[in-house]
Formats: sequence, structure tokens, C-alpha cells
Amino acid sequence: MGNIRRLSAAVVVNHRKEVDKTGKPVVKALPDAEMKQINELVREAMGFNKERGDSISVANSPFTATELQDAGLPLWKDPETISYAKEIFKYLLIAGIIAFLYLKIVQPSLRTMFPPPEKEEDLDTAEGVAGSLGHVRVAGEAGEDEEDVVQINHYAIKVQKVRDITQADPKAVANIIKDWMGANAG
Repeated sequence: MGNIRRLSAAVVVNHRKEVDKTGKPVVKALPDAEMKQINELVREAMGFNKERGDSISVANSPFTATELQDAGLPLWKDPETISYAKEIFKYLLIAGIIAFLYLKIVQPSLRTMFPPPEKEEDLDTAEGVAGSLGHVRVAGEAGEDEEDVVQINHYAIKVQKVRDITQADPKAVANIIKDWMGANAG
């Protein structure tokens, strides 16, 4: 095991703050008696050994304290406030871009992919008018002679078309399903 060859220590003690007769804070040096006590305390704490060649130095010196002072800068000119504002602006900009993308791109595309279900009265009327073809004739704006064709592509109408085809030709539907199962089986 190793041995300590020599030990050196230096300690600096701050001056004491006192209040003078006028009430102002004053910094004064510690008396010699207190410095002697501190010196002895440090010797005991470090395990001072004169035969080993240890050295110790205890000094009393005033520390320079920087007290917080109001810089007098307005809030909008303070560099720390400006950096916080930039950081908040960055996050708000990102949130705004995400909200824009959601409201202008995602939500409209979801509405077209999944239209809201219509009332049962409107659905029954649309099925009755559309029939098995799914077309509705609407009179044009120019007059009764010109007609526009409006395609109704509701899920219920498509299901009804499949039911009609299934009832009309069940063998064809069975062959289609048989072909699908055969393609997936191999």
C-alpha cells in the first residue's frame, strides 16, 4: 500500500460582515484569536504531521461578491427574454403548421373517404330514385331539355347492387369467390 509523503493545504477565510453605527454593512478582518482557532481546526481536519513535512496556510481575505443589480434593461431588450420568445415562437410555428396540415389536408381527405351517414329518410329516397343503376337525373339550369347525370356512390347503394347481382346469378358469385379462394390457397 502507498503512504502519504507530504500533505499541503491552503485555506482562505472571508472577512466578516458587520453593521457600523450608521447602519451600513461593513466588511472587517477576523481577529487573530479566531484565525488561530481556524488554523488549529484545519490542522486537525487534514491530519497535520510536522515530521512528514506537511504545510498549511490559512489566510483572511475579503471575497469579491457580485451582487445582483437591476441592469435597467426593458423586458423586450433583455437577451434572455428574447431567447425565450424565440423558443416559444418556434414551437407555436410548428404547432400552427401541424394544425394547418390537419385542417386543410387530412380532415378533408378523411371526409371524402368516409362520408357521414345520411338520415334514413334521405337514404331510402336516394335508393328509390337511383334504382339498381345508381344514377339520378337532375334537370339542368338551362332548361328541361338538358339533363345532368349525378352519380350517387353511397355504401348502401353499392351493397344493394351486390345483393341484386347475387340474387340474379348466384352461380357467377360462387365462381368469383371460388376463384378468389383458389388464388389465395396456392
